[in-house]
Amino acid sequence: MQRDSFYDNARVGLIFLVVFGHLLQPYTNLSTGSQALYTWIYTFHMPAFILISGFFARGSRQPKYVLNLINKLLLPYILFQLMY
Repeated sequence: MQRDSFYDNARVGLIFLVVFGHLLQPYTNLSTGSQALYTWIYTFHMPAFILISGFFARGSRQPKYVLNLINKLLLPYILFQLMY
């Protein structure tokens, strides 16, 4: 399988958000803007990283595998995010 630079760059961006979120965390009490940015970053960065990394898992090109993942992972994730 040939590497796609789009996904590599997306993972780099998400890793940057992890580091930036950790650096931002001590400053969340200083302003509502930093708290909002911190909350926004932590809403999606790790799930997105996991989904992009999982895209390259063995069997990811088979429709049955993808549907199984959606039923097991994506639907519960969306449900719990909505409840949160």
